[in-house]
This record gives sequence, C-alpha cells and structure tokens, in this order.
Amino acid sequence: MKEKYKIYGINLFWFILIAFLSYKMPYYVDDYQHRLSFLSGEKIEHISQIFPSIFAYYMTWGGRIVSMFFIQLMLMLPRMVYAICNGIVYVIVANILLSYSKIDKKDYEQYGMALALLYLFLWFFMPDFAEVITWPTGTITYLWTNCVILFFGLQYYKECFFEGEAQKCNNLFVSSLFYVFMGSLAGQSNEAGASTLLFSLFLYCIWKIRNKSKFSIDKILGILFTFIGFTTLILAPGNRVRTNAVADASQNTNVVFNYLYRIGRETFYGGMYLLVPLGIVLAVYVFAYYKKNSSVDKYKLLQEISLGREALFMLFAFASVYVMTFSAGFANRIFQLPLLLIAISLSISLKSVLPEKTSLALRRTLVVFCLVMMMMSVYEVITGSLLYSGRDSFYDRQVIYYHIYDTEGAIPGNGI
Repeated sequence: MKEKYKIYGINLFWFILIAFLSYKMPYYVDDYQHRLSFLSGEKIEHISQIFPSIFAYYMTWGGRIVSMFFIQLMLMLPRMVYAICNGIVYVIVANILLSYSKIDKKDYEQYGMALALLYLFLWFFMPDFAEVITWPTGTITYLWTNCVILFFGLQYYKECFFEGEAQKCNNLFVSSLFYVFMGSLAGQSNEAGASTLLFSLFLYCIWKIRNKSKFSIDKILGILFTFIGFTTLILAPGNRVRTNAVADASQNTNVVFNYLYRIGRETFYGGMYLLVPLGIVLAVYVFAYYKKNSSVDKYKLLQEISLGREALFMLFAFASVYVMTFSAGFANRIFQLPLLLIAISLSISLKSVLPEKTSLALRRTLVVFCLVMMMMSVYEVITGSLLYSGRDSFYDRQVIYYHIYDTEGAIPGNGI
C-alpha cells in the first residue's frame, strides 16, 4: 500500500506543478485572437458562440476544429479550469506512455520507479516547453490531441504485443461507437500526429494480414474514421488560405531545392531538440537487451535490438518529424510528439532495466535521485516565476545543448 500511495504522490506532484504553471501563464500571442469569434469578432462569453466561430475558422483559416473548440472553451472559462484540466491531461499522458511498457500496474514498486523517471525525462527534455505544456493554444493543439492519439493507438498496440491482454468489450455496438468517436478525434487532432497514427495503423493492417488474423468490426471502423477525420483536417477550405499566408523560406526555388531545404530544416531542428534524449534512450535500450540476452551471440543480439518494440517507436518518431517536410509552415512545437514516442521506447526498456524486486540500496539510490531532480524542478519553477513576475513576462524553460554567448536569459550576462 505504501508503494501504491507513492504512485499517487508522484502523479499529484506533477499535476500540481503543471497546473500551477498553467494557471500563471498569461494570455499570449494567438490567445488574444482565439478569445474572439472568427465569425463576428466579438469576445466569446457563451458556449453557443463557439460553434459558428469554429465553422468560420474551418472555412477561412485551418482544419483543427476539435482543438479550436477546446481552445476557445478554455479561454472563455476561468483560468483555474484550464489549469486543472491541463494538469490532469499531463498526468494522463505520462501514464499512457508507461502503459505501452507492459509493466504491471499492480507491481507498484517497479511501476512507481519507471513513472518517476519518465516524468523527469519529459520535464528535462520537452522541446518548447511553455508553448506545448502551459500555453493554452499550443498545449491544447499538441499535448491534448497527442494524448488522444497515444490512447487510441494503445488499443491497437495491445492487440499486437500484449498477447491476450487487450481489453475486449462484450457489446460490439458500444465498442464500435468508442472506436468511431476516438478515431474521429485522433484523425482530427494535428497534422503530424494524425499522419504518424495512420502510418502505425497501416503497419497494424499488414501485421494482421501476415498473421492471417481476422479483423474485428470495431477496429476497422476505428481505422476508417481516423482516415475520415484526417481528411477533414487536411482538406479544410481554410488550409488553402492559411498556406498562402505562410511565407515559405524556399518559395523562390525549384521543387527539388525546396524539399532539400525542408529536409535540412527538419534534420537540423530535430537534432537540436532530440539528439541528446534519443542518445539516452538508445543507451538504455541497448543495455536492456544486453541484460536480457547476455549469453546470446552479439550478431544475433544486434538483430534482436533492431527488431525490438523500442525500435518501432523510434521509427514512428522519425516519421512524425519528416512528415512536416510537406508543409510550408514549420514550428518547433511539432517535436513534442517525437519526444513522447521515444519516451515510450524508454518506458519499454525500463521494464527490463528495473528489476521487479530491487535491493534496498538500489531502491534508496533511485528514490534519492528522483527526489533531488524533483526538488530541482520546484526550485527552477520558483526562481523562474519570481523572475518573470518582476519583468511582466511568463515562465518558460529550454534545454539548450550548445553555448549562446550573446543571448540574455533569466539572469543578464549569464546566457540561457
């Protein structure tokens, strides 16, 4: 029971931290526009104003009508409502990531240690932190929709890898409604995330065909409505308007140079934000396989590593980055999903690295490490909050892997 309450405590700690930062986050950039109706330009004060507003948005600016509904709803309500909802979503995302690992939730000790390490991984390596974790417009567009994508994908993943543990609903009608609804939301989420999800569902279909396994009706409906949701997202009339409004840095070059530039763009920023966390995940991944197969021939071990479940999510992370090559617009916010996907790889490896029954010395070492890192996070939030409150600004955090000598950060003269 003590270990069970520790898990509750870990989730509560991060809920409070994220909810606090979300509550303190002021209106910023697009929030001012999204507080107003896209139809009339009036400030939204009733939920009835949101529906005609998002229809006008869909026709004139973009296809993300699900996320825009919640953006305008949260901006209409008191900030405390958004802060609580955002803290809950953050906790749900972390626990969904760990659900892919197949660590038994009743094994409270192993689950708790893995969860604590996963939270720290997300905290220290999240790209564009404020834009995708505390800023309402960015967070709802990415964190909330990625939560839907990961939860929906988990249902198909369980069937492939959990060997009979996938949950089945006795009522096919209820199950079909679930997959239709969640598939529509997942397809209508965000462009990079929905594209990656469709790619994973395509691999799921290949897996079913190769194993000569029968497709269930509810799963087929889920795939179909994911695709339908995706088409409503991509083919929105407003997307053409938005694309024309986005200045492409390579628009004066030919098609070949245009796409070479975009591939270089994704590679450069992908390396900037993901290379270090990816290196950590790869190291844990190789160690986990070596620990499980220490007596196996090294060439066979390399083959097993390349075909592991961890490698699958690294592939998905890779795909989610380069799908933006086809987009004229680009923002660092798209790197949140790749980080979440490689965090799944980390969680899968942690199941092998963390023994189910640890020695007292190892357990104490892990507890001390996690507590120190969590206290560092609290210290960072307190000092950052005090600094931004004195500058009429907001708290943001970045992990930079290189020195910027001429950039004034939180403390003048000391860089970022």
